[in-house]
Amino acid sequence: MITLAIQRMGRPPPLTNALRRALHDKSSYSRRRDVFSFHRPASTTPVASPASIQRICGCASRLPDSPARLGLGYQREYFGLLGRRFLRVSSSLGNNGTSAGQGSRNAKLESNPAEVTTVSSIRPIFETSQAAQQGADAEGPSLKTGLRHDLSIVRETFAFKEVPKEVLFFGAAGLVPYVATTACSLYLAWEEGNIAEHGASHFITSETANTLLQSLEQVQVGFGAVILSFLGAIHWGLEFAGYGGSVPYRRYFLGILAPALAWPTVFMQYDIALLTQFLGFTGMYFADARATTLGWAPRWYMSYRFLLTFIVGACIVVTLISRSAIGAGGEITQGLMDRAHKMRQIEGLELSRAEQRQLFQQERKEIQAKAEEAKQTAERELAEKEAEVQKARQAAARAARN
Repeated sequence: MITLAIQRMGRPPPLTNALRRALHDKSSYSRRRDVFSFHRPASTTPVASPASIQRICGCASRLPDSPARLGLGYQREYFGLLGRRFLRVSSSLGNNGTSAGQGSRNAKLESNPAEVTTVSSIRPIFETSQAAQQGADAEGPSLKTGLRHDLSIVRETFAFKEVPKEVLFFGAAGLVPYVATTACSLYLAWEEGNIAEHGASHFITSETANTLLQSLEQVQVGFGAVILSFLGAIHWGLEFAGYGGSVPYRRYFLGILAPALAWPTVFMQYDIALLTQFLGFTGMYFADARATTLGWAPRWYMSYRFLLTFIVGACIVVTLISRSAIGAGGEITQGLMDRAHKMRQIEGLELSRAEQRQLFQQERKEIQAKAEEAKQTAERELAEKEAEVQKARQAAARAARN
């Protein structure tokens, strides 16, 4: 039992073997009978100090196989420590083991005849692991639960339940200019495509489309600069209110950075200005997300800013795409209109839609003819260069033979 208790305590094998030999050795036991006297008086056996016990246990792996090689003081401390641990382990094992054994012996096996069949005790030759099936059964609900939890988080994020209704209303109202300018750009691109393809538009002329585009460019760039500056000013207001503590320098710098990036775009080219504002809106979103994480802004502000930034960024991208489509057919349209105006200014008459369509078709044919002629010229020049290279190679071969 002492050996079993020592093995359960995880002591090194050398000490276990040494203790077994010491127990079977009667002479050693007679010499050390005072060691195993657990109720010995304090005068006959010195009490081991915690430092000495720790020193003995820490050096257990380096002790010799036989306890007889130890000093007398170490032998008493060593066997006294093992005896006390043996009493604690054996008492705990006896109580638990007795109660568990009594319960298992007294339990009655229940019989269920309904489940007994002719093949209930037959095991198939090739069968799957029951542990794997149990693991799959246990894992299935957890995966479904995790997916359902993730979907609920996404739904709650885009529900904007924590965002005040007034903030959502005025934020949506602020997006109206961007959405309107984007829709107008798409419509004008469609009209310009019709003019370039068929020679006439459906509702407006090319001159009106160009005039509207110039106005929309100024409106969109200017309003984007105002909105971007306002996003920076929000941090000033939060600092004035003392929301999330006082961090003046960081918040003031963040509030100044937004207008410093926004207003120079008014003097830039239209495409470059929109790209710069797109970078500004995206950068301010990440800055606001960081501020929300640090507690400088309300928790709902990050989701609210994500919605606004997504809509504004989509409007800018769609506007740039429509502008590229307008620029593709702008050269043909502008050249035709200049020629038509010059012709009608001499005659003092206005162009009709049929005449405009005829001029556009004529211009398209001329452009296609010029492109075909340029292609033929390039092919002719390439053939001439190949012929010259061939002649040079033949001349070099004749010179090498001579």
